[in-house]
Amino acid sequence: MAAGLNGYSWPRRMVSWYRTYLLCGLLLFSSHLFATQPAPATNTFQMSDTLRVAIAAEDYPPFYYQNTQGEMDGFSVRVLLAVSQQLALSVRWQRLPWKRLMHHVQEGRADLVLVMYHTDSRAEQFLFSDVSYLQDAIVLLCHRPCDTEFDGDEHALAMKEVALVRGFSYGEVLDALPLNALTMVESDTMLLHLLAHGRLKLGIASYLTVSRSALMQQQNPPFEILQPFLAAVDIYFAFSRRSLLSSAQIQAFNQALVDFVQSPEYRALRTEYQLDLPD
Repeated sequence: MAAGLNGYSWPRRMVSWYRTYLLCGLLLFSSHLFATQPAPATNTFQMSDTLRVAIAAEDYPPFYYQNTQGEMDGFSVRVLLAVSQQLALSVRWQRLPWKRLMHHVQEGRADLVLVMYHTDSRAEQFLFSDVSYLQDAIVLLCHRPCDTEFDGDEHALAMKEVALVRGFSYGEVLDALPLNALTMVESDTMLLHLLAHGRLKLGIASYLTVSRSALMQQQNPPFEILQPFLAAVDIYFAFSRRSLLSSAQIQAFNQALVDFVQSPEYRALRTEYQLDLPD
């Protein structure tokens, strides 16, 4: 017999059951406590020697494209390679349709998106680099002859039929704009093609991309870029919150990027690609 509360003696079997019951309760509580703790945003300890970079299957010059040697090239590609080289990281490219790419990175099957505009909603999904490495402009395109007058007030577009690329972000301001007559297309290439043939009258796109398109290089382009620009947007690298890179590696990447965008090599690269926006 074992002594209990107030001197009462309990049978040994009851004491054993009681202890077992307490132990099971403690284990259940502990398992529930640990199961409900949020997973860390990034891998804290594991180191990876490979950076898995997700890019859209369709080329997106001047940011990324496949050159005549069959290699990935472009301004964003070269910035990334310069930073990765400093960290002794090899780069593995993963080309995917854009509508799959975002989920692919969110699920941790790639470490980084090469080109992304910062918005609050995307900041909840991805870890943005500490600094932007380039600025772009979002512009309104109009099929020629253009009968649309635009003074820079984006709210004037609310009732006009405007085309956007499905799944793209155009920055915080434009993403929140209540456009009531939207036409969604699958890529910038399709958007420009439809504008060129008059099947669309208005479209929204990246200035740096549109200004380098073959259609815009024609002597008489089939569409024009309306002034003023809709918005200026900063371009970032965006890490998956399930990246195989450790937190320390991501911090080191951010510091290397800060150093690179202040370097003569970066300035020479911008000059080579002629990436300054017009006034």
